Amino acid sequence: MLKFQLQKRELFECELSIDGIDYEKLTPRLVLIPEIVGGKKFQFEGTFKDSKCYVPVFLDEHPTKNGIAILEVTIDDSEYIEPWKSTYEVYSLSSVVKTEARTSSMVKKSIVENKQPTNEITIPDVSKSEIRRIIDAIDEIKNREKTKAKQENIDEELLSKVDAILAKLH
Repeated sequence: MLKFQLQKRELFECELSIDGIDYEKLTPRLVLIPEIVGGKKFQFEGTFKDSKCYVPVFLDEHPTKNGIAILEVTIDDSEYIEPWKSTYEVYSLSSVVKTEARTSSMVKKSIVENKQPTNEITIPDVSKSEIRRIIDAIDEIKNREKTKAKQENIDEELLSKVDAILAKLH
C-alpha cells in the first residue's frame, strides 16, 4: 500500500524493465483513483532516468482517503501500458490535544491513543472552532460539577485540580 501525506511533497519511485525501449522517450504518470464513485481523480507526470521512474506527488487538497494507484507509462502518443497497481492511503498531520480523565475513584488516568508513552491523544483534522466548541462544553460540565459539588460538599481541592487541567486546554 502506498501512503501519501497531505500537504507534503513526496517522490514515487520504481524501476521498470522493458527490453528494447529508450527510457528517455517514455512518460510515466501516477494516477490516483478514489474508491468512492465520483471522487476526484489525481494524475502526476514524471520522468525516467535509465530504467528508474520518478513521479513527484503533492496533494494540496484533500482527496478521498483511500483508492487505487496506477502507474501508466506512455510509450508513444497512441499507446500506453499499466505495469503496476496498488492501493493507496492519504493521511494528514493532525492536531494534538492533551487531556486527562477521572475514574470513579477520582484517580487520574492518562488517555493515550498513540503508541508513544505520553498524555496526548491525536484528533485528526479538527478546526479551531470545533476545539472551541468542545472546550466550551467542558466548561459547562465543569460549572455544573462545581454547583453539584457545593450542594454535596465535595472536596474543593479536587475541583481546583480540574480547573488547572482545563486551563491547560485553553
